[in-house]
Amino acid sequence: MYSKLIISLSLIFLASISIQCNGKYLRTSQIDLIRQLDAEQESGDIDGIQISCTLLIRKTVLEDHMEEEDLECELHGNYERNIVRIENIPEWLTDQLGADDITSGEDVLNCSRCSVTNDGALLIPNHAVVSVERAADVRRRLNPKTTGNKEVLVIYVEAGDASTTTSMDDLSDYIFGINANGGHEREINSYASSRSSVTNQFYDCSRGKFVFNAFQGTINDHSIPHGVLKVIIDSNVVGVDKNDVENEVTRVAKIMLGVQNVQNGLGSLFDHVIISLPRGTVDPDHTAGWYAYGYINHYISVFNSVANYYSFVMHEVGHNLNLGHSGENDSYGDKSGMMGYSYAREDWPKMCFNAVKTSELGWFNDGETQDLDLADLTDPVTHNVYGLYAQPEHNNLKMIKITLESELPIFISFNLQTGPNIETQEGANEVLVHHSYTSESMNGRVSPGRSNLLVKLNNVDRETFTKTLNGGTVEVEVDTIGDGYATVTIRWNSDTDTSGSSSTHNPNPTPFEITSRTSTPSSAPRCIDDPYSYRGRIDCATFDVRGHYCDTYGELESNGTTPSIACCVCGGGELHS
Repeated sequence: MYSKLIISLSLIFLASISIQCNGKYLRTSQIDLIRQLDAEQESGDIDGIQISCTLLIRKTVLEDHMEEEDLECELHGNYERNIVRIENIPEWLTDQLGADDITSGEDVLNCSRCSVTNDGALLIPNHAVVSVERAADVRRRLNPKTTGNKEVLVIYVEAGDASTTTSMDDLSDYIFGINANGGHEREINSYASSRSSVTNQFYDCSRGKFVFNAFQGTINDHSIPHGVLKVIIDSNVVGVDKNDVENEVTRVAKIMLGVQNVQNGLGSLFDHVIISLPRGTVDPDHTAGWYAYGYINHYISVFNSVANYYSFVMHEVGHNLNLGHSGENDSYGDKSGMMGYSYAREDWPKMCFNAVKTSELGWFNDGETQDLDLADLTDPVTHNVYGLYAQPEHNNLKMIKITLESELPIFISFNLQTGPNIETQEGANEVLVHHSYTSESMNGRVSPGRSNLLVKLNNVDRETFTKTLNGGTVEVEVDTIGDGYATVTIRWNSDTDTSGSSSTHNPNPTPFEITSRTSTPSSAPRCIDDPYSYRGRIDCATFDVRGHYCDTYGELESNGTTPSIACCVCGGGELHS
């Protein structure tokens, strides 16, 4: 069955696009192009063109730590360009994107009387007829395979004026843990190892459920040693739109591997494709540079020569696996897992995904999670919640999901600092309370959800998390923290009058409180990072627990603030009781 929404467009979008002519960019009014297409269609000078493409949401992290979200389209059929932007996006489609009602990698856009421009845009004229369908047999499946063995290709790029900064051997080492001789320098499932790789970390964090294998072999007479393919493009890349460079690289790679006429291109050969571009490409919509981006529910992730930083790779591949960000005070603020901030370090930090993301990936074993419906809870319940990587490993309870009709689910977990999570950057050995803003919980569609870290609880003050919901108040109290687990008590204080409760999703979650049940007047002062330092440029979490690099950063802000003033790990910050 296909669910179609067909709308005749009558929008005028006055932006302009760039058309490349003889190596130079000419500025042309988009409205002129749209009017020309409309006039030709109305006069019968051209036939209606049917173009189909799969909608993709792309998440880009910029160098100023801001996030960019774009709606792109992967063309079906024989086009030189693989993924293109959409010009003159209809308002209803933009609204669906804002409402998380687009399923990236699955929803298909069909457009009659559309065209693909020379500079790589799907241009939608005013009188085009557009439909969005969710096909049962679409080639890229939602809920991508997050378990099993994966074939992975890394692309090293050599352009006319620049090459990928990290060598092919080093890319193979940092991503797959394979040295130049083909041996494994970083042993899989080696919790005690101080070095890690993307392959190692995925294996350990999934407890063997997700194996990120380097493809090694020959395709179409092109050897791919240790998972890395060199792609040579004739064009220059410095100062060129990163999207244009990505498309040129994939075009050449498809020809090299003989899949230029195969639907899904490189995705027909590999489960994941990591493209490491040379430095110097630009994001035309932002003056800030960019680090990396990944397409949601897809196989391609692209890096601005930072593919040797494995936290960046795990983060963007996480987007490929349909994960959204982990936030706290901002989109990336939850530093307890890999879907928060990424770090410009080659094999640090050894950290996994938070419990919400681990659950979405399907990496919990049977019996390790429990759903707790507050509507059925009459008496307090107490559970031992174990850290995910506690040793010896048993199928003990590791996450509690608290649900109540019309409310966002609340997740309770214990962030044990051990094994592959030994360098978690926030909430180590504390009970974490998360909200999950998955689209499934809001509109029945499954698309990348955002998790939000609400609070970190310990048993020093027997802290209690309290939140008012429709129909009552839920309390989560940490009783004790033992060897690899935390004892947690959950109470539901139901209102006597629930007639005013809403049966619809509450878009503005109610605030919460943290209280202490001890009789001591106050706990020992804790160091708090200065929240106004490095905002938008760098975060205190950049500096690891040993304080490396604290002295190498100067006055990055006009107020003269330095890490030694702002960051606890560097000896700064403020003490709060």
